[in-house]
Amino acid sequence: MIELNQICKTFDSIKLLNNINLLVEAKETVVICGPGGCGKTTLLKLCQGLVQPDSGTVILDGSDIAQLSHSELMQIRKNIGMLFQNYALFDSMTVGQNIGFFLSNHTDMNDKEIRKAVMESLELVHLEGSYNLMPAELSGGMQKRVGIARALIHNPRIVFYDSPTDGLDPVTADAIVDNIIAINKQFGVTSLVVSNDMNTSFRLADKVAFLYQGAFHAIGATKDIINSKDPHVYQFIRGLGDGPLYSGSKI
Repeated sequence: MIELNQICKTFDSIKLLNNINLLVEAKETVVICGPGGCGKTTLLKLCQGLVQPDSGTVILDGSDIAQLSHSELMQIRKNIGMLFQNYALFDSMTVGQNIGFFLSNHTDMNDKEIRKAVMESLELVHLEGSYNLMPAELSGGMQKRVGIARALIHNPRIVFYDSPTDGLDPVTADAIVDNIIAINKQFGVTSLVVSNDMNTSFRLADKVAFLYQGAFHAIGATKDIINSKDPHVYQFIRGLGDGPLYSGSKI
């Protein structure tokens, strides 16, 4: 469903990604974790064609997206949902308008049909009654759930989640993870998740990929990553100050 082959990407003469390979099977959830600034969000952008690799191929839903015309790429994107790291809600629009934005602009659905779809999406994320609220009236966790509802409103086959629990308290973060797990199971969604919240990562993931110094230092089933004796992986997933990461420097 998502396949990265020998992906390289350089910014300002710094090689951020170096020969990246990753396969995400249909209905699988893969979590990418790694130190800040290692290229995790850039990988999500590459997968959507928002950023082009210097070399290598991105195969999405069977198509090499670098070879697609703009209109063909837009068609592919209609099968994609995206939860942004910082919610990215339109602050001048109501919750209902935010969630229904895609349907209003990219389908022939009328207002009644869109409202019905939005109400069903709100039920999915347990936000019934918030249709007419503004984003500023919502807590961070509620805004995150609105973002999930917006990402799923058009029944995408693939969903990208950028740090779905960042900035949330542990209880709210756990509820968000429950939400994502239930939705993935119900709709058979293929998911690529960026997260450094290891509780989130291990609960969500079928497979975890640890990105470090431009390459995947380890890729494996969740239980294998948890039990890994690799010193880089061991240090990172346990949040230890001492170890080989960061070349021994303290942050």
